[in-house]
Amino acid sequence: MTNFLENKSCLFFGLEKCFYTKKCIDELKKYKLDATIILCKKRGDNLPESVKKWKGDFIFSYFNYWLLTEEILNSAKFFAFNFHPATPKYPGSGSPSWALYEKAHKFGVTVHLMNEKFDNGPILKVYDFNIDKNENLLSLTLKTKNFSVFVFKDFLKILNEEGLKKIEELKSKNKYTWRGEAKKLCDIDKMRKLNINLSQEEIIKRINSFHLEKFPVYFEVDSHQFFYKTNND
Repeated sequence: MTNFLENKSCLFFGLEKCFYTKKCIDELKKYKLDATIILCKKRGDNLPESVKKWKGDFIFSYFNYWLLTEEILNSAKFFAFNFHPATPKYPGSGSPSWALYEKAHKFGVTVHLMNEKFDNGPILKVYDFNIDKNENLLSLTLKTKNFSVFVFKDFLKILNEEGLKKIEELKSKNKYTWRGEAKKLCDIDKMRKLNINLSQEEIIKRINSFHLEKFPVYFEVDSHQFFYKTNND
């Protein structure tokens, strides 16, 4: 069995105090990778200066809020991979919300090569699963996070056993394309803002697709905001 990744070096981006990030870091250790771990606390954090000095073989971007420059991406000798928690139909922020809003039947994780834009580089592999009829934003988000760990483990296994040749093969046989520009947080914010002129059907769709306890949908009437709450909030 080939152990291509053994003694290779990588730069790994993930989230601080994240159960799923920890699972992926543990997986890196199994392959005896020399891993430099960079964890983000929240959106808007400054990128550590140490990243700009790193040189190595691979970059793995898991849950990563930073947009990496061409200089940083080129510091990887081989490839920079991103694990986007959505199918290619939903680049950018709030992907589970848009999938629910459009009543998509499938969702998943997209593994792609990185460039200087969010969720824009060549797609290597798409993993998907069925969306249940009773799915809401919280359940779909949690399901996707769990699934993303499986995807990370599976892709790492492929890379370790089949090496660079397999990546070039996946790249050349790619049949997927991104749909439009990556969504931004401001696009999500607009959908959380409700008004009394919306139909009942539209209000229910938005609650199911965009409401979370920490980021609730709300009505705005005469400059006053009335936040929606469920029994579970």
